[in-house]
Amino acid sequence: MIDEKRLIERLERWKQSGIEAHEKKAFELAIDLIKIQPKVDEWIPCSERLPKEPSQNPKLDDRPMELYLVDIGEDYPFRAFWNGKYFHDGCSRLDVLAWQPLPEPYSSGD
Repeated sequence: MIDEKRLIERLERWKQSGIEAHEKKAFELAIDLIKIQPKVDEWIPCSERLPKEPSQNPKLDDRPMELYLVDIGEDYPFRAFWNGKYFHDGCSRLDVLAWQPLPEPYSSGD
């Protein structure tokens, strides 16, 4: 994992170090690309945006649902389903404050 803020600060310093104009453009492009990348382990407030509409999920009996990590303002986050309209825990609708995608499953590379 990288420290995005620190990387951008370093690129900004290098960009100001007396390099050619075309090189500065390359640094600006790199900084812009870093800024638009999805963030790992970053909470996304529901007021900002919701997950995309789920498609049929073969792991969930082909129901259009996805699993996310959610925060409802309690002591700890937990997993919840997103059906394209609301989050739920399998029994009831949840009032979610923020969410984030689950990480990819571990792969040993075999």
